[in-house]
Amino acid sequence: MYLPLAGVVILAVIGAYRLLEKAGRRAMVPSAIVALSLVVAALAYVTTRRNHDYASGVALLQTSVDRWPHGRAHFNLATVLREQGKADEAMAHLRAAVTDDPQAQYVLGSELYDRGQFDDAIRELRGFIRRLGDNPASTYQSVVARNLVALSLAQQRKLGQAVDEFQGALLMDPGNSGLHGNLAFVLMQQNNFEGAQQHYQAYLTGHAGSAFVLTNLGMALQELGRRDEAQERFRQALAIDPNYVDARSRLDAAGRPRP
Repeated sequence: MYLPLAGVVILAVIGAYRLLEKAGRRAMVPSAIVALSLVVAALAYVTTRRNHDYASGVALLQTSVDRWPHGRAHFNLATVLREQGKADEAMAHLRAAVTDDPQAQYVLGSELYDRGQFDDAIRELRGFIRRLGDNPASTYQSVVARNLVALSLAQQRKLGQAVDEFQGALLMDPGNSGLHGNLAFVLMQQNNFEGAQQHYQAYLTGHAGSAFVLTNLGMALQELGRRDEAQERFRQALAIDPNYVDARSRLDAAGRPRP
């Protein structure tokens, strides 16, 4: 605001000068000094008070919440409180922000997920998805939220619902390697080894391999009777992490002759 105010200040100075000119400069000097002193004192006081607000991010943002308690102000304050480790205070401001700010509802859902409050997380995340609607520009955000809903369901051992949620997200973003990897892991828990190996393969086409993923893929291939492919995946896992115990034990067991 400083540059725009410069024009206002110039106009005020010119106006005061014209008044002094008309009224007789000498007669007005004492009154002008008193008036100017009062103005300077008032501005100095206000500046000092405002500097206290700028002393910390929380103080500044709390002032915004106190004066303009809209969703964005609550969300900004919640962000700073989270960074300072004040999780409970941050949650309160996130809840206050939800009505005005859809993004706050997503962050609230993710925080609830991290706390293991999966039912609450699902409710907030699904509310966020509904608010996004079918806008193509919001596809990425919808996919991220649905992924977190699916993970919440998986944590509750509602594996069938989790699979449905992952598949719905993949319809929106078929090339999302993270979704493929997460879905494959849930399918492994359902003993759906054919589906798991397909989605692990899809994961590897768009993502660098990891010892965990390659070992799980090897396990799925092993269950499908594709022993040679499974052993190759275990070797690839060990090339990434020679100390990965699951890959080592699986490879050693696969190399032993069957009884």
